[in-house]
Amino acid sequence: MRIGQRQLRILIMIASPTRVLITIDRVSAALVKRGLIRELVPGGACCITPAGLRLLADEMEAGRVDDALEAIRKDADAREAATNARRAA
Repeated sequence: MRIGQRQLRILIMIASPTRVLITIDRVSAALVKRGLIRELVPGGACCITPAGLRLLADEMEAGRVDDALEAIRKDADAREAATNARRAA
């Protein structure tokens, strides 16, 4: 199963069983419909399901989602490249 970038961002934000998504929109409603997050009551707060966690892990293994260490490394590389570009200008 493949999901879009906006859906993937939501799963990343609530990737812990202890996190809750309070504001529901069309993107998160689609995740509910697919069983990747669940609602306490219709239109209410949501949390990730085991299927959502599995999908997120699959997306990480496929290289579509960076873990925190990789994201930090990419941010540091981008800052260094921007600093070097300013110095060269």
